[in-house]
Amino acid sequence: MPAPTLPFYDWKACPFEGCAYRQWIARKSVVSYDTWKNDRRPIAQISKGDTVFGVTGVVITFAPGLIRVDRDLPDSNLKRGDTILTYTYRGEGFSAVWFKGKYYTEFDISFTKWPDGQGCGGAHCAATYVELGKKVWWAEVKLKSGRAAWVNMEEADFEGIDLLGGNETCSSRDRRERLLLDAKHSAARLCEPLQNRSFRRRSPALSLPSVGDTSTTVRAGGSSGAERSSGTSPQAAGTGPESLRS
Repeated sequence: MPAPTLPFYDWKACPFEGCAYRQWIARKSVVSYDTWKNDRRPIAQISKGDTVFGVTGVVITFAPGLIRVDRDLPDSNLKRGDTILTYTYRGEGFSAVWFKGKYYTEFDISFTKWPDGQGCGGAHCAATYVELGKKVWWAEVKLKSGRAAWVNMEEADFEGIDLLGGNETCSSRDRRERLLLDAKHSAARLCEPLQNRSFRRRSPALSLPSVGDTSTTVRAGGSSGAERSSGTSPQAAGTGPESLRS
């Protein structure tokens, strides 16, 4: 299959480790809109301290990241000179990718270093980012009034998004880099006080309480409940892009 048509819409995505749609509290004021689309109109100002409920979201890829493979990786069916296109970040070094005619909802790209040479170390490094791509994350929220609205998460800062704990102020500050750089896993780990988060990399679904009186089920690396399947290996069949939704 060809690479996903751009822009590519990854519906229900929550693009970092432990990300969950549930009750959030605004850390700063942000404008909400009637839609995520280009013809959107502002409908309400969410003020600092306001509570909203994160319902769902979409990560829109306008240009995928581009990885160049620098040495053979036979276990992943990759050879030196191959390229990988990256889409939504999932968490802990995993990203949605496309290569060799298949789209994978999750693929480990922790072997990739950044254009400046940082990102992985030693013999583990096997590839380099050539282009970082362009992505934006929109979240649908339910306002205090009960009205549905959309928020550009690059402009917002909410407490309560990260179910796995850690320094949420740091997590919010790092959100744009996570979207832009896909799996900036080394920076994300430095941003959190937990010393070892690797045990969550392929863990089963986690059932944790949300802020308030509801519960939320998340999978390590992003989407809630059964909205996203568990890890898809290079050997498994890839799934194609979803069509544009209203």
